[in-house]
Amino acid sequence: MKVPSAPGALLVLGRTSSNQTGLPDWTHCEEFDMNGSPDTQALSQHLRGLEESLLLPDVRKSKRLIELLADNFVEFGSSGRTYKKADLVATLQAEFPVTQSADDFHVELLAPTVALLTYRIHRRSVPPLHTLRSSIWQLHGSQWRMVFHQATPTYAPQASHGHAHFTDD
Repeated sequence: MKVPSAPGALLVLGRTSSNQTGLPDWTHCEEFDMNGSPDTQALSQHLRGLEESLLLPDVRKSKRLIELLADNFVEFGSSGRTYKKADLVATLQAEFPVTQSADDFHVELLAPTVALLTYRIHRRSVPPLHTLRSSIWQLHGSQWRMVFHQATPTYAPQASHGHAHFTDD
């Protein structure tokens, strides 16, 4: 495994290309200086990309889902149900696809290898569902994996920025 070259540097898995499925192929390490440099933004974009990939039906129904969740993963769902990794994988494999959009992403580095990502989801279901989301990502070796996720029901926001749209067809 590659070792960071300077204090405050952090290695993260980087996107190199797309594989034959059209999904991101995160196969190499990149180094980010976590001492307030512009590379902090690159880490935020990287984690947002991983989080957004988990909203895609192709990822939710693939082995990539298993790779992105830590073995000790726990989720508190918007229904109030608690999921372990195996429970969530089974639930998402059987899930009927819906259209959802994500916005208002924020990343906070909690430790050199742990980050908190928060955002909003609008699920276009009947009835529509708005949730506040929080995920804790931890660097395992050279790959970021989600160790915790929570979805809290809320009301529709009045205005949002940084909007991303996903269709589960």
